[in-house]
Formats: sequence, C-alpha cells, structure tokens
Amino acid sequence: MQTRELRGMERVLVDLSDSMGPDVLVARLRGNMDVKRLEQAIAVVVARHPLLRASIVDGTMVGQPFDASKAKLHVVTNRHWQQVAEEQVGIPFDVSSGSLTRTTWIPDEEGGRLLFAAHHAVVDGHSLMRLLDELLQAYRADKPAYVVRHKLLPSAFEYLWLPLWMHWLAPLVRFVGLLAMRLTRHAPWTAALRPVPTPGTIATFAMGTCDGWHRLRSACRQNDVTVGGAFMAASWFAAAKLLAARGVNPLSDGYASIETPVSLRGRTTTPIPADAIGYFVSGVRPTVGVGPSTDFWRLARDLRTSQSVQLAWGVPAWVQLLADGMPDFRDQVAHAGVDLSATAGLASLVTVSNVGAYPHTPRVGDLELTEVYALDGISEGGTGLVTWLRMVGGRLCFNAIGSTALVDRNELEWVQGEIVRLLEYPDEIRGRRATETDSKHRFSVLESRATEPGGPGVNHEIGSLGEYFSGASDTRLAA
Repeated sequence: MQTRELRGMERVLVDLSDSMGPDVLVARLRGNMDVKRLEQAIAVVVARHPLLRASIVDGTMVGQPFDASKAKLHVVTNRHWQQVAEEQVGIPFDVSSGSLTRTTWIPDEEGGRLLFAAHHAVVDGHSLMRLLDELLQAYRADKPAYVVRHKLLPSAFEYLWLPLWMHWLAPLVRFVGLLAMRLTRHAPWTAALRPVPTPGTIATFAMGTCDGWHRLRSACRQNDVTVGGAFMAASWFAAAKLLAARGVNPLSDGYASIETPVSLRGRTTTPIPADAIGYFVSGVRPTVGVGPSTDFWRLARDLRTSQSVQLAWGVPAWVQLLADGMPDFRDQVAHAGVDLSATAGLASLVTVSNVGAYPHTPRVGDLELTEVYALDGISEGGTGLVTWLRMVGGRLCFNAIGSTALVDRNELEWVQGEIVRLLEYPDEIRGRRATETDSKHRFSVLESRATEPGGPGVNHEIGSLGEYFSGASDTRLAA
C-alpha cells in the first residue's frame, strides 16, 4: 500500500473532521434510473481516484486497493431529499475506514436525487461538479472501463497551504505586483481599471495567478478531480484586460464598494472584496478578508507564522462569465452588483447568476440532469464556509456563501434549510437571462436578525432575493 504524509491543508481539514461536515452534492435526475448501472458508475469513479478510497491514520494518507464491493450505493425511499441531505451534512467521515465518500439515491415519482458526499480533505466544491460529470459519463457508457489508479498524488489543497509556499513566493509576489503597477500605470487599457486599489490588491492578484498556475499544473499532471477554478485565477490579468477593452471596469462597474468592516470575534476585519478574486482566509485565527484596504504585507507575515489557515476562492461572476464564453457576458457583468453585510454575526453573500453550462453531461440516455445543489465546507466553530450552488437546465442560477463564524448550530441548520427552500422557486427562472431590471437583484444579502441571541425567536429577512423571484417588495421568512 502506498502512503504519504498529509499536506498542510489536508491536515487542517482532517483535524477539523469532528466539527466540519463533508462536502455534499445533490443532483436531480429526471427519468428512469438503473440503480445497478449507477452503482457500477460509482465504482468506476472511485477506481479512478485513489484519494476517494484512501484512509488516514496518524497524519498519514494510506492508499487502499480498489474493491468494487465497497463502492456502495445507498438507496433511501419514502423520505424527502432535503432531510437526507441535512443528515449527510451532520455525519462526519471515519477517516480510517478506507472510504472518504458516500453516495445515496433518493427516488421520487419523476426520477430522483443523487446525493454525493465526500470528505473536504480530498475534494472541494469544484471537484464535486467534476465528479458528477465523470459519474454521469460512466453511467452513459455501455461498458465503462475500470482505470484503477493507486498513486496518492497531492490534492489541490497542497497549493492552498499559504504559509508553506508564501515564505518563498512573497518576495516574487511583491516584485510582480509592484512591477505590474509600474508598467501598467500609463497603459491605455488600464484607464478603465483606475483607481487601482493598492499594491496589496495587485499583489493579491499576482498571488492568485501563482496559486492558480500551481493548481492547474498539478491538476493537468494528475488528471485529478481538483482542476476546477484554477484557470479562473490564472487568467485574471487577461480577463481584466479584455473586459477593459470592452469598456467594462471590473473594479467598479456594477460592483458596490464595501466600506463597512465586519466584526468577528472582537476583531474588525476587511470584508470580502467585491472587486477582485478575493481570498477569504479563516481558521483558528479570526476571519480575515483580503481587500483594497488590507495591509497585505502584515497579513503575509501573520499567515507565515499561522499553524492553521484555510483559504477559499471567491470568484466574481464576471470571471465565470468570461470563462464560460457567453456572448452577452459584458452586459451581465456591467449589470451585476454586490452587497454584503453582517447582522447578528451572520454574513452571507447570495448570488443569483446565469453562467455557462457545467457539468458537461446534462443528458444521459433517457435521464436528464435538471438541477444541482452543492454544499461546501460546513463547520461549527467559525472555521468554514457555507456554499450552495444551484444549476437549472445546465446553467448556474444560485450561489450562496455565508461565514459561519458566529452562528450557533441551531441557527446554522436553520440557514441551511432556508437556503435549500429558496432553491425551490418556480421554474420560470429556468434559462432566464439578466436584464437591466434584474440587475439590482443579482446579488442579495441573507440577513439574520435575532430577538434573543441564539434564542428561538429568530427572524430571517430575505429582501431582494425574494423580490427577484416573486416580485414582492419584501419577503420575510420566520424560523
């Protein structure tokens, strides 16, 4: 059996296993599902990715031989899929068991829901989408080939271990950032980018490019599941230049300035930036958002000495639109807006967007993939993010990111449930494109307002998101 030591971020996520639930993906499939064929497809995917069947013992990743009988599909009947999903979120993995995934099929009258859960140490949100794509392709194949791999290559999280590699890259990042500012200060295309926020933000872009390149190179070498999102970071400067050439200012047009700091655990921090690829750093340290007013170099020094740092991507809609090549991305970007606030300790950025198709397999025989929900990185003690993605008709329509830093378990479960319920709006949004009228609703805020801190009388007010779907001036949901 092959073994290797856990990498930095993998170790952190394993240490957080007791408080952090798995990443969960729920795919709605319409049509007649062949359960035996689906179980075979699951085995094909698990065979291809040794990380999914590894065990973790005393800080060591231990590869396990492929056993098709362990790639089980659990079938749950006579229960609502939301209840099953919520249960899965609350069940941590036994990392020593030799299986870091769980797959469940929940049939209904139109087809059913496929629920895929995996430990966050070996997958991320993008990986789940990639895995779903691979699973559907394997299901479609008449005789899917078992390609059994054994080498435990590092996951993408190796390259998200900021303190480890930033010690060596910080001087280069600073040089690239300052040089970029110097060289582009008077270039014509940067006129649309003024005012460039700070050297720190430019350096953050450079750091994102370096990190994106590492992730992309690793993923291409591995042909692993962690390729998602890498090209977005690596293409930052090209994207900015192209957008500017089209008259769109990605640093201001349609993006509201975030001026109000967020206070978490007694420390006031810069909120998640609305103007760039935002690094949202959390862990045992207080949450930090890297934004235009951040003292980047002081932050870099802090991160180098931190023993537990989690870093997640915040990718603006305009990068996704560019990456997906939609012909009308300029208008959608120009009409986009961002609003972010924190009330009673809950900060949540809710995005309603219409970007390109993914996964790439919307139809499999007589099955049609109509909706996808992904829940990424739930945790209790302020150490994780909540991310829900919804796709309708192959297009991403909903994205919610919420900091769980000051949210207790009961409130967090309530928020999860309400986010899921928000996803159940009528099919009239299917394939809908943004218009100027819709633009102010593209990004909304989910606010928490408690009559008693942590008490039962909690009212959650959904403002412009409710307006977006229902046309009502105010939509209020009570716990």
